[in-house]
Amino acid sequence: MKTLFLSIIALATTSLASSAQTTLHDAYMSISDIPGMKVKNDMTVQVNGKADINSARTATAKTDENADRLRNEFSEIIETLPDSEMLINTNDQHEFATVFAEPSDHNLYNVLILQGDAITGVFSATYGTTTADGVKAISSYDPAIDGNDLVLTPMSTTSGHFITMSE
Repeated sequence: MKTLFLSIIALATTSLASSAQTTLHDAYMSISDIPGMKVKNDMTVQVNGKADINSARTATAKTDENADRLRNEFSEIIETLPDSEMLINTNDQHEFATVFAEPSDHNLYNVLILQGDAITGVFSATYGTTTADGVKAISSYDPAIDGNDLVLTPMSTTSGHFITMSE
């Protein structure tokens, strides 16, 4: 009886822990609902010459007075996402760029790109789908931030590909 009781508690704890993690879609929706975020739908973002992020939706905000609040809200959402789905993470005390990917239907992957700059007050989230080649391309790049762009530089060259996060 004691073993059965402990097994039920372990199962309940595991279920609660897994339900606490947020999906990339839910994270994007939470960010797009933040007051001041402007949403642009149905874009294609080129990752490299062979892969794109399709059906992309981008929520952006530029603020002078609420940058710390936005940085904190983005950070809280990032903390709810599974570390195992993180492809890229680059940050310093003022700027950050993080890319997540999770498997979806039909051999596609959902991708969430989060970027923020507390100095300029520009914050954005892009959510869309890509292929396994797109995930591989994103994860094989060295990330950096250049203004409002996430720069993905192939590790073997010095020329970079930009993922623009603003209009």
